Amino acid sequence: MDTAPLPKVYTPEEVRTIFNISAPTFRDWVQSGIFQKITIPGKRRVFITSQSVEKLISGR
Repeated sequence: MDTAPLPKVYTPEEVRTIFNISAPTFRDWVQSGIFQKITIPGKRRVFITSQSVEKLISGR
């Protein structure tokens, strides 16, 4: 059975720490599309893809 590796994701708390932003600012950034989010079906937990975090860090 061949499975693809899971993508690296960050929790909202990790992203807020990396960028030193508040919870309301984080929510605004997610709603505006700055971060690509992943949700788990049946759960309210949100994760942010590493690609969107790295993209913002690098300024691309």
